[in-house]
Amino acid sequence: MSSITDELIAGTAAGFASTILGAPLDAVKVRMQHLQQPGLTTWACALAMLRESGVPAFFRGVGVPLLNSVLMNTVMFVVFEEVRSALPDTTGGALAAGAVSGLAQSLLSTPMDLLKIQVQLRGRHPLSILRRLAARSGAVGVASTLSVGGSMNMLREGVFTASPCLRLPCSR
Repeated sequence: MSSITDELIAGTAAGFASTILGAPLDAVKVRMQHLQQPGLTTWACALAMLRESGVPAFFRGVGVPLLNSVLMNTVMFVVFEEVRSALPDTTGGALAAGAVSGLAQSLLSTPMDLLKIQVQLRGRHPLSILRRLAARSGAVGVASTLSVGGSMNMLREGVFTASPCLRLPCSR
């Protein structure tokens, strides 16, 4: 297998596993943020979700984050390796590759995060949410709505992706 094939497989596996394992906690977090009830604990929120909707409540809308994380991790692995191979084998080169990789990731994560939250809260199909947004705001409205928070995501993903290179050897 080629290096890029290895990176694609690793990115896909990492994205799939992290999403499936994290989906229940993410669903509870989004619900708590939406309810904004003082004193509501994570455990109480999770139990209420379980009573109201059963186990599926913890995986509602998991398709969007699953696609997102598989794509994001694949982009992260591939872009990092491609940029890394073009830069000097130094900590600075690894940091730069991580930052570029994180910036590329954010172009996917920003709209997908917003869509995921809307699916979790509204319980509708992602395409239904996009159609409704398009009918209300047009194509420009869809693009601007889905890019809300993009600059913060770019900063977060760039720093997050580059930061392991400060602690670990990021050599080829």
